[in-house]
Amino acid sequence: MKTNESRPKSVLNFRKQHWLSLAFAGALCTLPLSVQAAETDIAQVPLASSSTTTVKPNILFTLDDSGSMGRDYMPDEISGRRGTTGWKSHLCNTVYYNPVINYVPPKKGDGTDFANATFTNAFNDGFNTGSGTTNLSTSFSANGSDSSQPAYYYAWSGATPPDANYITFNTDPNIGCYPTVPTGPSNTFPHTTGKWTKVRPSTAAEQQNFANWYTYYRTRMQMMKSATGRAFNSISEAYRVGFITINPGSTVSSSKYLAISDFNATQKANWYTKLYAQSGGGFTPLREALARAGRHYAGIQTGINNGMTGDPMQYSCQQNFTILTTDGYWNDNAGMKLDGTAIGNQDGNIAITPRPLYDGAIATSGTVTIREEWDADRGSNSDPGGRCSNNQRKIRRTTQYSYSPTPSGGQPNSFTDPLTGCMSISAANSALASYT
Repeated sequence: MKTNESRPKSVLNFRKQHWLSLAFAGALCTLPLSVQAAETDIAQVPLASSSTTTVKPNILFTLDDSGSMGRDYMPDEISGRRGTTGWKSHLCNTVYYNPVINYVPPKKGDGTDFANATFTNAFNDGFNTGSGTTNLSTSFSANGSDSSQPAYYYAWSGATPPDANYITFNTDPNIGCYPTVPTGPSNTFPHTTGKWTKVRPSTAAEQQNFANWYTYYRTRMQMMKSATGRAFNSISEAYRVGFITINPGSTVSSSKYLAISDFNATQKANWYTKLYAQSGGGFTPLREALARAGRHYAGIQTGINNGMTGDPMQYSCQQNFTILTTDGYWNDNAGMKLDGTAIGNQDGNIAITPRPLYDGAIATSGTVTIREEWDADRGSNSDPGGRCSNNQRKIRRTTQYSYSPTPSGGQPNSFTDPLTGCMSISAANSALASYT
């Protein structure tokens, strides 16, 4: 009896495939576990265009070198509160010495540290050894209005921070940042008013910390240099890094610009030299600075980019970054498009830039007055050159913006920036003509 011949071929094929499958599965079971657990290595680059070339990211570091960066206080609104306890406390003047912070010296390009400052002979600017020195044990001055005395700061003993509102300026010594220090106790010690107590660094460690703050962190510019220098020290040759300021000149000055290049030992040394050599002066054209960076990555070397040689882009897939540092609001020039025309209101057309980009198309207008300062109004102690003497003047620029429609809080206050330091009256008269 030939039973197999009476069965369909499909059944026979099924049985054959079934036994082959079982045999294959059994063979797999005899393989070592390590073989079963092997992972597939996924390519990290496109297979069709992969190569051995390393595409290094470009970084253009842009430093705010406006005049306000030379100030030893923040926010700007407390400029008229030099005689208060809060000016000498980090709780109200955020640039002032904070005993909780360990003020370490900045880094050099080769990775070594600057020397610790000396309490009895501290450089006024650790990045400019020609700035002179101060004996902080006898001749410290918190600002241009302060008398010379041993280094000090004010400590707050309240359970909650003092009221630092710089619109209302609370003068209650038990509540606010801005009680005035009487003339008598201003250079005496000890001194207490309300919950404020005058403190002098007494231990060697405290004096060292205060000296480092004074030399490397006392102004906005010093603080930015120290922080930036330490942050960039670990960046390696795997990146390409360049440098520029926000006020590099109508033809970009070589003293304020370093072309993007591999961040090797030579480039790093040059980069640190440029960074530490900068000083504050001029306005805050942040929009123009960013426009300049964008045009630079587009390979443009004309207009506001005149003087920026070379095209930093090496590959179409290269990453490009701009790091902009600043201490406040922008003012001055608006910037330039790739085609050389001025950048207008880019988010004022709801059809092109819908919300949340759309800002309501608020139109702004501004008036600028450049004038020589006279008599009682001879500038601020924090301006370049400090407050001028009776026989000196400086040129300052006052800008007033107006908004339409008028904001609910009213039109903004005007702001003033110094254009020059103190000079003789005749020199100021001559300089004024070049600005008007």
